[in-house]
Amino acid sequence: MMGRVWLGGRVAAVAVGVLTSVGCGDGSAQFTFRQTGGLGQVRSFVAVTSAPEVIAIAREELARPMSARSLFIQGPVTEGDGGFNDGWDWHFVPDKWALVRESPDICDADPEFIDSTLQDWVQKIGYYCPRTARLKEER
Repeated sequence: MMGRVWLGGRVAAVAVGVLTSVGCGDGSAQFTFRQTGGLGQVRSFVAVTSAPEVIAIAREELARPMSARSLFIQGPVTEGDGGFNDGWDWHFVPDKWALVRESPDICDADPEFIDSTLQDWVQKIGYYCPRTARLKEER
């Protein structure tokens, strides 16, 4: 199976193996990301997708030791926790995000900053790409 990884404006194909998991029952999967902030604080957030290619890439990334994980999430965010991103006033739009290796500086931030400036992210910037966020687990 081939998956896509966003690489600075280009989509590159990467070979991925198909792994099985229980998932959410509707073909979607929830993934928890861990992000370490500039002051060393660790935050978590959750994103949902039903895109088979993204799920396969995420599961392959999770099979690696944490120290070897290099992909991070990039995609549009919107208001509310979406019913899955508890503790935050925003969430990644399901099925609209990807796992990437590179991104523009403008979309990098920490989750608290997204909370406090959400309208700017939704209306002006358009997407969030926390470079220090790494996949932690599948829920």
